[in-house]
Amino acid sequence: CARAGQVLTSSLHAMLGFKPQHIKKWNAVEAYPLFVTLGAAVGVCAFQCTRCLFFSPDVRINKDDRAAGVLDNFKEGANFKDHAVKRVVKGHSRQVMGPINKMMSQ
Repeated sequence: CARAGQVLTSSLHAMLGFKPQHIKKWNAVEAYPLFVTLGAAVGVCAFQCTRCLFFSPDVRINKDDRAAGVLDNFKEGANFKDHAVKRVVKGHSRQVMGPINKMMSQ
């Protein structure tokens, strides 16, 4: 099984034009933080887009909801705006580096 996977990988690399030196070049350890950062950014973006698409009171996907027109659903909108993450960080300072900011401003 391991040999079959290796043959498949090497044939895929040959088909795409990769050579071993290219793989070493693009699989550098220095690039791992970049991959993690971009992966986290894509994950946060996907989460926010999914949240807005499926849970926003203003988005109506099925035809019955669209026929209703403009709704006065203030309670549902308030629940959407005041989500769980916002409630958790509500009492905390909005400064990223609060102690450093206090020290520098004194």
